[in-house]
Amino acid sequence: YNSLNYSIECKKKEKIVVNTSKSKNKIAANTNIIDIPQLNITNSVDLSCNDKLIYGISNIFSTVISMLEIASRHKGRDNNIIYLTVCNYLDNSFFSENRLLYIRNLLQKVIENGWKVYFLLRIDNNMERIMRFIHFILPMGGTGNIYVYYFNKYDIFIPGKEMYIVSGIGALSCYPAGQSMVINCGFYLRNKSAIDVFTNYINLLIQ
Repeated sequence: YNSLNYSIECKKKEKIVVNTSKSKNKIAANTNIIDIPQLNITNSVDLSCNDKLIYGISNIFSTVISMLEIASRHKGRDNNIIYLTVCNYLDNSFFSENRLLYIRNLLQKVIENGWKVYFLLRIDNNMERIMRFIHFILPMGGTGNIYVYYFNKYDIFIPGKEMYIVSGIGALSCYPAGQSMVINCGFYLRNKSAIDVFTNYINLLIQ
């Protein structure tokens, strides 16, 4: 009786091993069918040593200032546009009135130099944030080169994300790196192709 049971168990194991082997062969055969395209190096762009990941709100602020200062020294052409999103809550402890005034003065210099400035504002129920933005741009309203776009759907733009783009100079895409959703890191790109990608994305949002 014991030998009979042993024989039956061995046959079961042999059957399982055979079935497993067949499954592996089937998976291998299916894998061979998949056509994996080769990387076309002509459709990729190597980023330069000037492209970097930056951390800290102070470094983000300094990068935005640097891009605006460069723009203020270059005469604007038809396609010279600055894109600034206003989607999240500013850290009032860092963005003091003096710092906001410095940014506004720089933007006025840039506008006088022929640049256009596009703001993308997210509308929500935080009236304090919206009023602060209006107070910020009001002195520049008569220049004719300020354009304000808004959206009120969260799925159009990821909450917690901000973008600052200066045509031909640089693009800064910022994100929160913690649960507080406060912007504190960003990808700063100087590569022309990378700037074009971000610019095209922003233009899709405002169409």
